[in-house]
Amino acid sequence: MNEPTLHPNGFVQYDLAPDVRLHIWSPRLPEAQVAKTPLHDHTFNFRSLVLCGTLHHDLFTWVPVNNEPSHTLYTARPWLTGQDTKLLSLEEHGIMNLLEQREFPANCEYVFKAGWFHESYADGLTATVCIKTRKHLRESARIAVPFGKEPDNDFSSYQTAENVTLMFELIEEVWPLVPVEYKV
Repeated sequence: MNEPTLHPNGFVQYDLAPDVRLHIWSPRLPEAQVAKTPLHDHTFNFRSLVLCGTLHHDLFTWVPVNNEPSHTLYTARPWLTGQDTKLLSLEEHGIMNLLEQREFPANCEYVFKAGWFHESYADGLTATVCIKTRKHLRESARIAVPFGKEPDNDFSSYQTAENVTLMFELIEEVWPLVPVEYKV
């Protein structure tokens, strides 16, 4: 059995297969990054099944500007071990404009295209199965960090034994909802 990790955006990530992940948001989880950087894109298209709770999904557009930017783009590069990354500036400044806010309740499915910026967050216990459907628009994701702030490059997805135990408890709680074809 593989070990769950705490994603920098504050949810459990548990790999079910190379292209399938279980994500769990819960108020019981510890704080993730000190410097919040939830706006990001993906290098792959994905399909997500909401198993329980409600997932909020905000979609943004990126407008490059030099004067009065709201964000700076960074890229994630492997760091330490496993899934940990370090954010390196791309020296691209711009404005993030909120395009759309959606809510996806339990038993809902949605798709998301590579290259679009978004933020996902949840109310209470929420779990999804995320299936990558087309890969690698480019080498790594882009993360939008508020202009003038530094990303939290000291964060590690690998947690204390106590937090790993909590993450396994949350996985066990939602496991009956995971479709059988995705169970390890």
